[in-house]
Amino acid sequence: MNSLQTPQCPSPRCALVLEEIALSGIVLLFLVLKSFGLNPNESDENIYFYNAWLMGQGFLPYRDFFFAHPPLHLIPGWLLLLVVREFNLTAFKLLPVFAALMTGLCVYLITRRFAGRIGAVVACLLFFFSHDLLRASSHWTGINWSVMWLTLGFFFVLKNKKIVGGILLGIAVCTGVYTAPAVFLICVMRFIARAGDGVRCAALMAVTLAVVNGVFLVIGGQAFIDGVYVFHTLKTPTDGSGLFDQLDKILFHNFFLMASPVYLLPFLLGWIKHGGWHQAESVSSGVKQKPRKADRAKTRAGWRVLFNPDAKENGAMVVGLWCFVVWLGTLFFLYLLTRVFHFYFLLLFPFAAVCGGVFAQVLTGSLWQAVRERRFRWGLLLGLLLLVAGYFVYPLFEHQMTYFKKEEGKTSTYSFPRSPLPHAIQRGMAFFFWEEGRVIGRRYSGIQYYLWHESRDFMTANEIAAALKTVKTSNETLFGDSTTTPLVALLSGAMITDHFVDTNVMRFKAGMPSARETIGQLERAMARSDNRFEWLLISPNKGIGGHLPFKNFFETRFSVFKTFTSPYFGTYLLMRRRSGSE
Repeated sequence: MNSLQTPQCPSPRCALVLEEIALSGIVLLFLVLKSFGLNPNESDENIYFYNAWLMGQGFLPYRDFFFAHPPLHLIPGWLLLLVVREFNLTAFKLLPVFAALMTGLCVYLITRRFAGRIGAVVACLLFFFSHDLLRASSHWTGINWSVMWLTLGFFFVLKNKKIVGGILLGIAVCTGVYTAPAVFLICVMRFIARAGDGVRCAALMAVTLAVVNGVFLVIGGQAFIDGVYVFHTLKTPTDGSGLFDQLDKILFHNFFLMASPVYLLPFLLGWIKHGGWHQAESVSSGVKQKPRKADRAKTRAGWRVLFNPDAKENGAMVVGLWCFVVWLGTLFFLYLLTRVFHFYFLLLFPFAAVCGGVFAQVLTGSLWQAVRERRFRWGLLLGLLLLVAGYFVYPLFEHQMTYFKKEEGKTSTYSFPRSPLPHAIQRGMAFFFWEEGRVIGRRYSGIQYYLWHESRDFMTANEIAAALKTVKTSNETLFGDSTTTPLVALLSGAMITDHFVDTNVMRFKAGMPSARETIGQLERAMARSDNRFEWLLISPNKGIGGHLPFKNFFETRFSVFKTFTSPYFGTYLLMRRRSGSE
C-alpha cells in the first residue's frame, strides 16, 4: 500500500466536470440549509453580538467589559460592523456560516491534494452534512472561526508553507484556546518530518500568540488573564458535563464522520508495517554505519517517512496518519476537561472528515484493483464490513441518552423553520427533508434533526424589543439573562447596565464576581440619575432568574411589566424597577 490506486476515468475532462458538479451541489445544499439558521436564538452568541457592538462603539474587551475568551474571537464581528455600520442580525448570523464554509472547502483541498477526487467529495459530504456542524454553524460561539483558522493553518503546514501556517495556527489559539493541543501536535509532526520546518512553524505560532496576548495584556491587565485563562480553571463540573456524557449524542448524530479515523486505522497500520518502515529500511540500508548507529538512523528515517507529507507516493496515508493523530490527541484533551460542551467536538470534525476521505479513496482503489486484477482483496471486504456494521451500530447510541429512556415512542411536533429563500425552494426542502412529527426511537437523517433544531427559534425577541422600545427612556438601562438580554438590547436600542453583558451563572459560582458583589453593583446603578438600572429581562427559574441570590433581589426590587411566551423556551418576564426601590 505504498500508493493509492485510483480508478481511471476514460475522460479526465469528464471526471473534472463531475467533480465540480458534485462539489457545487454540496456547497449549494449546505448554503440552502443554512438559510434556515438565520433566525434569532436564545444562546450565548447574543453575548458576543453585543460585545462586538461595544467594540464598534470604542469600548475594549477586558478593560471595559468582561470577556471569557481570547480577543480574536470578537474581531470578525467588529470588522463586520465597520462595513454594515450598525447591528444587523442576518449579517452576524452569517459569520459562523462563512467560517464553516471555508473550513469545508479547506477539507476538500487537503483531501483532493493528497488523496484524490473521490476522497475529496466524500470528505466534503461527511463534513458539511454532519448534524453538529450544521447546528453549530448557526451560532457564533467562536468555535467555527477557531476551527477555520486551525484547518487553514494545517493545510499550509502540510504544504510546507511554514510562515503562513505558523501564523494561522497562532491565530487559531488566539481565537479559541481549545485549539492548542491540535496546534501542538501539528507542530510536533512537522518537526518529525523535518526538524527545521517544525521549529520555524512553532516559532511563528508562538510569536503570533505572544504578540496578540501581549497587546491585550497591556489593554486589560489582570482582567485579561482572569477572563481568558483563570475563569475556565474555576468552572465546576456538573452532572452530564463530561466527555462520555456528550459522546453518546455526538456519535448518534455524527457517527460515520466520527468513526472515519477508526475505519482508516487498519489500513494505516497495514501501510506502516508494509510500506513506511520498509521504505525506511531501503533509505538507511545504503549507508555504512555501526550497528547501533544504523538502528538509530533506521528509526529516524522510519519516522520521517511516516510523517513526511512531501513524499508524493505516500501523501494520502501520511495525511491520514496526521489527521488520526490530531483526532486522537484532541479527543484525549476533551477527556481531561471537567466540562465539555457539544460544540467542542467540532475540533475533531475536519480531521475526521479527511480520514473519511482517505478511507473512501483506499476503498475505491481496492475495488478498482479487484476488478482490474480479477482477484479477491481483503482490504475491500474489511472496509465494507466496517461500513455495514456502522449502519447497525450507530442507532444504539440514542438508547444511552437520558431522554430516550423516559420518552421512547413519544411524538414531538415542530413547525417548519423560517428562511428568506423563495417559497418554492422551501417547499422543495420540506418535501425531501421535513417531517412535522418526531417519534423518539425512530431513525432520521442528520439534516432532519438540524431542521428541527432550527425551528426552535427566539422570534419572541422582536416582541420584547418592540415593547421595551415604546416605554424606556434614553437614561434607563437593561440587565438580565445573557442568552436573551443582549439581543433584545440591540434590537431595542437599550444599553446594558454597566456593560455587564455576560451573566452566565458559572461566573458567579466561580466568584468572578460573586453574586453579592454583582447585586451591590446593581444597587448602585439603580441609585444613579443617568444610565439608571431600570429594566430587567429574565426567565423564571432559569439562568440568572433562577439563581437564588438574584432571584430574591429581583422579586423584592422589581415588578412584572409584561410577560412573553415562547412555544419552545417558556416564559420571559420584562420587569421594571419598583418605585422608591433605589
